[in-house]
Amino acid sequence: ILETFGKRFEIDADMIRGGDRVEIRGRSRVEIGGVKKIKSYSDTCVVLLLDCETLAVCGSRLECVFYRRGEAAVEGHIDSVSFGE
Repeated sequence: ILETFGKRFEIDADMIRGGDRVEIRGRSRVEIGGVKKIKSYSDTCVVLLLDCETLAVCGSRLECVFYRRGEAAVEGHIDSVSFGE
C-alpha cells in the first residue's frame, strides 16, 4: 500500500520508509530526522550520527535549537552540510 501511495504522489521510497531526512532552510536552518545522537557540538560545527553515516553542519554561530526523539534542528550561519561515514 505504501509503495503504491508513494508512486501515486511521487514521494521517494526512503521518505515512505521513514529514512533519514535533511531539510535545508536557506543558509540559517537545517532540520534533520533520523538522528541517533549528537556526536560533537561547537559553534562552528555540529556533527550528528544518523543510521549508517554522519551529517556535519558547519558554519558560524551554530546552535542546536531542537533535539528530541530522533529529530534535530541547527540554526546559525550555515556554510556547508555534508555526509560522512
